[in-house]
Amino acid sequence: MDNQRRYEPAELHKLFVRVFETDDGKDLKKVLEAKFRAPSMIPMQAADGQAMSNITYMRVGEENVLRWIESMLNYNTSAQNMGVNQYNQED
Repeated sequence: MDNQRRYEPAELHKLFVRVFETDDGKDLKKVLEAKFRAPSMIPMQAADGQAMSNITYMRVGEENVLRWIESMLNYNTSAQNMGVNQYNQED
């Protein structure tokens, strides 16, 4: 894990835009949204509150991942719409 590349915020935003603007990236985003924004399926046999709590915790985490992806994509759009040069956009 020590060899994992550390992205600067500007680089990370550019990476998300590059990936999710492709046709494959758009398809991937649709798949993730369909999978993780589907109505929560809580088993009717959940006998204890802990099981329901764990399922709810997992669903919140999945939603947060989608929100994070959207925020990374929207950050770039918002900065451009405001005329703010948040980072060097050379590619």
